[in-house]
Amino acid sequence: MKKLIYVLLVLIVIIVLLYVTSIFNKPVEEFITFNTENIEEAENLVIDAVTKIDDKNFFIQYREIKPITGYDDNNLMVTVKIYKYNLDTGLNKNSIKIDNGCYFLGIDKSNDLAYFIGTDYYHEELYGVNVYPTFLYNINYKTMQLENTSEDVGYKYNIKISSDNKYWTYNTDEGLFVSEPCFENPKILFETMISNDDVRDSESYHPSDFIGDKIIYLKCGYEWVKGIGIINMDGTNNKFVSINDAGYLLYDNESLIYYVDVYENMPLMKLNIDTLEKTEVFNVEKTENEKLHYVSYLSSDAKYIAVVVEDYSNPEKNKVYVDVYNVNTKEKLNTYELTGNDYNYVTNIEFVKDSIVLVESANKIKVWNFNK
Repeated sequence: MKKLIYVLLVLIVIIVLLYVTSIFNKPVEEFITFNTENIEEAENLVIDAVTKIDDKNFFIQYREIKPITGYDDNNLMVTVKIYKYNLDTGLNKNSIKIDNGCYFLGIDKSNDLAYFIGTDYYHEELYGVNVYPTFLYNINYKTMQLENTSEDVGYKYNIKISSDNKYWTYNTDEGLFVSEPCFENPKILFETMISNDDVRDSESYHPSDFIGDKIIYLKCGYEWVKGIGIINMDGTNNKFVSINDAGYLLYDNESLIYYVDVYENMPLMKLNIDTLEKTEVFNVEKTENEKLHYVSYLSSDAKYIAVVVEDYSNPEKNKVYVDVYNVNTKEKLNTYELTGNDYNYVTNIEFVKDSIVLVESANKIKVWNFNK
């Protein structure tokens, strides 16, 4: 009898271990069901962005467009609703409502804060004609509470936040700046140059990211990018390399910058920030009926790349799909074809381990395990 009980106990332990192992070995997509069933008036909302906080948590940003009271239908107000989605627990029912368009800036992990910035285009009677104040929103991403809204911070573009939140960088009409968090104590690194003779000779500088204790920036002409630069945050040791329209930087680490060369069939390139040597890393072959989208998506470890492609071979209906490749081996791992609407597109992609989270046609979120 004791032996039988012992055998039963062993079997129970084995079954429990197998069950637990099966749960933790499930592909990511089996854990996730993005849905809007707990969101009021979901049918009136459009997905604006899905932004990764970490490997477990995402912001889902919805946009609602409605006419402004007292105006004609051409005057529309954008209301943004921000939700958090956890891969294990699902949708957080708390949402933050902001009555103007806004976009995500970055995270301060030490204080559990996420920063968004938005511009109020709808209350000229408060500020003056053609005066649109810009506000900084501090959101606690654990409690999903809006902790602070700043006063008007002025027009600032391409805002980037360092990983430790010690520095912010951005550009204005005056030039490129670096500052302490929340735009405190700004210092200008480059001044915008406007040519009075020919506007095409004008030059501006747009920050792209931080890399260690340096800032990556783009030197821009009238309607194109002239090249990539790297500069210390104190304005010293400026390095610049001319690259025709390398406008889509994807990833960086301590010594390399990955970017897409738009004019040369959009290969993925890497730039060594010490030697300024450029090397082609990956390229996509396409047929005469295919068109690559300008933006590809690279995983944070530069191991995978997702390429969005349109196929025009069928004149009655274009086909849109996402190819995922291993950057090192050049192997195509899988293809995801968009389905449903007559016109499909991808608004953004985030990598989560061996899966991607993509927003399809601005109203559908899909989690796809491309290594299955």
